[in-house]
Amino acid sequence: RSRSGGGSPDDRDRPRGLDPLTARDDPGATPTTTATEGEGLRTFGLILLAIVGIVAALWLAKVGRRRLRYLTDDPRRVAAAVRAELVDYLADQRVALASSATPAEISSAMWGSLRVDGDRLAAVLGEARYGPAGEAEYAARSARRELRTVLRTVRRRLSLKRRFRGLLSLRSFGLRSA
Repeated sequence: RSRSGGGSPDDRDRPRGLDPLTARDDPGATPTTTATEGEGLRTFGLILLAIVGIVAALWLAKVGRRRLRYLTDDPRRVAAAVRAELVDYLADQRVALASSATPAEISSAMWGSLRVDGDRLAAVLGEARYGPAGEAEYAARSARRELRTVLRTVRRRLSLKRRFRGLLSLRSFGLRSA
């Protein structure tokens, strides 16, 4: 209908809503789901999808950041990447470390808070970063292997809840609570 008078005069007097010719007057007929229930489920689904998307984006950001660090042939930079990955992982697990912590201090902090021995990792990390240039490449490869071993041990010691909290943590991005 238009405001210019289209439609019959009977159409203007008809009550709005259901068409009386097609409406069912059966009081026993009830809808199986209401529109508000469907909207509530849809809203819940969208919220759940958004949460999953945020968690996936955070995980991808952390993995991407970690992988970018290793894009170098310099064994000293690889050793620095190993150290940074370990420090970031520990930060997400709320293990406090000074930004200038040495490999031995990192190992000590791991033992004190998680009861994980990181002495071997600290030794090869120190050798890769500060040892003779000829041995640095082998030490850097060893440091990566040791890091995988240490992180595997740490993950086994942590509960699923604590690991998930670490995944959601932004401490590895430098955002720390006061």
